Amino acid sequence: MKIIIASVGLDKKLYTYDPGSRRPSSCITYEAPFSSLAFIDDDWILTAGTSNGRVVFYDIRGKPQPLTVLRACNSSEVTSLLVYIF
Repeated sequence: MKIIIASVGLDKKLYTYDPGSRRPSSCITYEAPFSSLAFIDDDWILTAGTSNGRVVFYDIRGKPQPLTVLRACNSSEVTSLLVYIF
C-alpha cells in the first residue's frame, strides 16, 4: 500500500508528499486559492475545493491538468468535501 499525503492552501497550490522523503513529490497550481481537499476511494483521484466555488478533480498519477472542474457554488468558498462513489 502506497501512502500519499496531500495539502492545499490559499497560495493556489496543491502539494502531494511522499512520507518517506518528507519532500513534495508534486505541486499543482490553480487559478484560485484552494480551500478544501478529499481523496476518492481509489486513492488516485483527488478533489480540491476552491475559494471561488469550484471543485477540481485531479488524477495524481498523471499530468497536473484537472480531469474535470465542477461549479459547486456560485461564488462561495467550498469549505469541505465528502466524495462518495456509488
